[in-house]
Amino acid sequence: MGDSIRKEVSAQGVHVILIEPGRVETLFWTRDVPDGPILHEDDVARAVLYALSQPPLMAVNEILIRPTGQDV
Repeated sequence: MGDSIRKEVSAQGVHVILIEPGRVETLFWTRDVPDGPILHEDDVARAVLYALSQPPLMAVNEILIRPTGQDV
């Protein structure tokens, strides 16, 4: 889906970056806390900053981040 949107808007100079986090400590996960590690919001924020800080000629299309040890 991200690639389709990217193709539609790239002529207007819009960049599309798909960021896919694993388990993140949010209200969703506080209801049913999973066993194992969990990401924090600042972990996801660092991934966003990384993507946005790349040079204009470098395309970051997709970032998948998961806590170490999270099952698929």
